[in-house]
Amino acid sequence: MLERKTPANKELDPNVLPTTIDPSQLDGSLSKEKDNTDTNCWTSPSGLGFMIRGKNYLKDNSKVMGGDPLLKLLAVDWFTVDRSVNQIALHPKCLVQSEAGKKLPFILVINLQIDVDIGSSSVARSVIGLVLGYVTSLVVDLAILIEAKEEEELPEYILGTVRLNRVRLDSAVHLDV
Repeated sequence: MLERKTPANKELDPNVLPTTIDPSQLDGSLSKEKDNTDTNCWTSPSGLGFMIRGKNYLKDNSKVMGGDPLLKLLAVDWFTVDRSVNQIALHPKCLVQSEAGKKLPFILVINLQIDVDIGSSSVARSVIGLVLGYVTSLVVDLAILIEAKEEEELPEYILGTVRLNRVRLDSAVHLDV
């Protein structure tokens, strides 16, 4: 029988130094924001704008302001495909497959897919056409975290954040899959 060992301190160790990476060698297909007026780009906002479950969430249902993300967002790939794609990190056009990407010690790839089939309905085509006309005016902030359900999993930590700033659909790189 194996004995389960639990660490005495479940908090993250702030004394562990992060890995240093030169982000200038890592370019995704969507450009990084240069200043606040830039569009069709991404950036990584602070975690302070997100409310997450703190240590006492299961007792008082109150959330706390998020902290800095644990992982650094290096690049964003912006692809369009004709069908759903799994294992996107294995595709030759993905940053992970570049020479610089292969040198990284650890990469977390989030594959967010939004696969809309409008061919079967004229109403769907009309609605999607209307919505797509406004996409270039949207700024979307996302925080990625692992949801805590049990007290020993609290507090939650933000793994990473991304802001998609007025992204143009026609700027997506088409992938043949």
